[in-house]
Amino acid sequence: MAKTIFNKIMEKLMKKILILQWAITHGKYITGTNNAYDFYNQLKKHTLKNIMGKIECDVLLLAGEKDHYIPKKHYSILMKGIKNAKSIEGKIFTEKEGGSEHCQIGNHKLAMDYIINWIYNGQDYCA
Repeated sequence: MAKTIFNKIMEKLMKKILILQWAITHGKYITGTNNAYDFYNQLKKHTLKNIMGKIECDVLLLAGEKDHYIPKKHYSILMKGIKNAKSIEGKIFTEKEGGSEHCQIGNHKLAMDYIINWIYNGQDYCA
């Protein structure tokens, strides 16, 4: 019953709010779910909360200052929580750079250049 009600509410909201429509549609795609209720339940499994302390390799953490999908506070949580990494480097892309949106939409080259530079500067990665 809750699933049906939740999905009906989300369907109505998605018709009115374009960014919500994108978020739910994309979320269903990346989680392999068929409805908003199942997507949100699947999303609960996508967390580093209990494993951040186990990360021991070099880490590059990227974020957009105006990411519409991942709250910026998650960047700070991860930067503080990944305590045992060999090294950790972080970058928040700004609106001025053109990379402030989710996955640096608007300036993919900026993000790719940053990643490639990080890799070629001798960083190892988890295999």
